[in-house]
Amino acid sequence: MNVEAGQLVVYDPGYKRELGKVKRLNPRKKGTAFVWYDTGDTAACTNINYLYPIDERYARENACDFDNAYALEEIINKQEEKTTCQTTDLF
Repeated sequence: MNVEAGQLVVYDPGYKRELGKVKRLNPRKKGTAFVWYDTGDTAACTNINYLYPIDERYARENACDFDNAYALEEIINKQEEKTTCQTTDLF
């Protein structure tokens, strides 16, 4: 499944469904992305095989199906990471 930064997704590993938004793809581990699932700034490294792209309309119409529906508005309004890390930023 192809996902990209800023995209709303459903995380569905088979035992729960959560709304998420892709913060960024993980350059260090192929096939994973950092995804917000809650109101804070922490993004979980997630296998993209469990992510299904959706649009905002779908998210709103099916909010009751998500285990984290309480965070719907905050997740939708999150902004993806647009900066890249330069090696000079580390020193």
